[in-house]
Amino acid sequence: MTQASIQTILHNAAADGIDLSALNFTELVLNEIVGIYESAVCSNVSDTGSGNGSRIDVHNHLVPAWYQSLVPLTGGNPTPEWNLTSALSFMDSEDIGHSVLSFSSPGAAVFPGNQSMTDLVLISSFEGKYLGNPEFTEFFKVVNEREGKQIIFVHPGTPFLVIDGQLVEANPTVYPTGFIEFYFETTRTFQDLTVTQTLANFTNIDWILPHAGGAYPAVIDRNLYERFPELANSTYDIMKTRLWYDTASPTFLHQIGGLFAYSVGDSQVMLGSDFPYAPQSSQAGSLQAILDSDFVNGTGKEGIFTGNAEQLFGTHNLVPGCFH
Repeated sequence: MTQASIQTILHNAAADGIDLSALNFTELVLNEIVGIYESAVCSNVSDTGSGNGSRIDVHNHLVPAWYQSLVPLTGGNPTPEWNLTSALSFMDSEDIGHSVLSFSSPGAAVFPGNQSMTDLVLISSFEGKYLGNPEFTEFFKVVNEREGKQIIFVHPGTPFLVIDGQLVEANPTVYPTGFIEFYFETTRTFQDLTVTQTLANFTNIDWILPHAGGAYPAVIDRNLYERFPELANSTYDIMKTRLWYDTASPTFLHQIGGLFAYSVGDSQVMLGSDFPYAPQSSQAGSLQAILDSDFVNGTGKEGIFTGNAEQLFGTHNLVPGCFH
């Protein structure tokens, strides 16, 4: 199975005009990717006795050793160590039965959704261009035309400017990019998607915003009423129906209240851990903040932990005790 999976990856890359054999670490990387993938299929995960909780974590990352060596810093902080055992242990500690995995950045994937795509992960910007850029319109058009509801999870990345043809990191503060800029990267790209009417035009796409939307809810009133009042009502409707928000980071102490002020229902909010990037020391507190929150009643909390993700992804895609 391992060699067959590797050949599938190489074939799909070649079909996209990418020659992976040109990289001197391809064999090592592909073997580790496939090894993790095949050891984490549902039957194997269940056999470990881990991952048997009831909650669904829609924002979780894998960090293989080869990835950590290629990307030693993420958001200005050291890229954390990760292994399958620690990931399953974390799931157990948080009563999580299903984790939706992605790379943090650059967001690459080697098992494409050409057979059955549950969701798509995009980074907030590519070479200084945000997702509302006209260069991406045809891409979203193709996604929108796919059969069935399409889901795009957007993860913030390091902001860049193009200066004299060169990409220059654009974090203007002394703080690590992941500390502040990630929130504003989410905001920039969803502001761009809003004013270009990408959100409005492609009605078959639902979007997941990390970290409870970052600063997007805090600034969207200003942007709409001052510059684009004709888009206000439709945008607020989209925020309540086709935008979904995960709880990654300590969002339930106060931040989530700003989102709910737009009459966004708790039915649009889903559990997200940001493991292993969010400090382990903060995970229990973030979870407890949801449990203790006055913003949401008991039924709403059950939805955040499980039901809302089942509603978005479909229960057939979320088998307990599995990674996706």
